Amino acid sequence: MLRLGLRNATVAGLVVALSSAASSAPVVPDGGNCSVNATAWKIPNNSRTTASQSPVGVPDTRTDFTMAADGCAVVQVTAYANTHSDAELFLYFVLDGVVGPNQMLSEVSETSDLVTTTHILQNVTAGAHRLSLRVATNGAQAFIIPLNITVRYRK
Repeated sequence: MLRLGLRNATVAGLVVALSSAASSAPVVPDGGNCSVNATAWKIPNNSRTTASQSPVGVPDTRTDFTMAADGCAVVQVTAYANTHSDAELFLYFVLDGVVGPNQMLSEVSETSDLVTTTHILQNVTAGAHRLSLRVATNGAQAFIIPLNITVRYRK
């Protein structure tokens, strides 16, 4: 009887500890569904060289799309990227003028690499939207030549 009581108390304590930790931690989805049925795309005709640690615009990357309902949009970027001197090149997705999180696009490479990255824009509201790209490095020289920007969304 005493054994059962200790076991139940241990399990109960563990449940309380886990639920307390879970309630204080932010919820980050690690998967889901994104219902899309339309594609907007852009083939930029420009490049950007930078050593800026703050995001700077990549010319000619504006891609417009209109969502029929609230949801998500899937953005895919293919580009040539090059970094020098222990640099990392970060790509920022800018939706309607709001700079979002970044993704590392390239790290130290003395050659230009063809890279593709995919980013999910969550909680996009219904209506017209404008996507553009910005880049930054950790301080060393880098460049990007975007070849294709594709946005898949709900129409």
